[in-house]
Amino acid sequence: MKSEDDLKVKLPIKARENNLFGIRALGRRLRAVQRNSFRKKYGNFLGLLDIEVQTSLITAFAQYYDPLVRAFTFQDFQLVPTLEEFEQILDLSLEGKSPYIYVEHHAFVSTLSGIMKVHPKELESALVNKKGVGGFIPKFLESYLHQLADQQKLGDFHGCSSSYTIWCYIVP
Repeated sequence: MKSEDDLKVKLPIKARENNLFGIRALGRRLRAVQRNSFRKKYGNFLGLLDIEVQTSLITAFAQYYDPLVRAFTFQDFQLVPTLEEFEQILDLSLEGKSPYIYVEHHAFVSTLSGIMKVHPKELESALVNKKGVGGFIPKFLESYLHQLADQQKLGDFHGCSSSYTIWCYIVP
């Protein structure tokens, strides 16, 4: 008799590592004070860039991820990272912080244009949609981050660089 794992259909998932050279270079451009400020706000987020990505492990785990229960489901148990584990990995205390709740709200280009101080047509040309996920082309964000770093706009750089890093890791 076949086990539950034998009957499970394997998903055609292929993970690949993005080129993170540009975002790593941006992280190295931060002075000690800027790096400490970034770490205080986002934890060890930049340190994640130095971790070797094991694409085969990501592909294997993806086979067992169940988005309905937001857990890795195996034959006899479920595996869910705890908040404490996330705190440890990121070296960031989540105490007293509100959880992110996705409400399917998407910012308008005009709103982003005002925040980023970039012409709306330039933003529209940099928007892409991959598998239902909208965002900016990594080259555009990287170029924008270099401009912020050159102008030493630390607050803008922090928010945009963390978003860019997430984009590079999640959307190949």
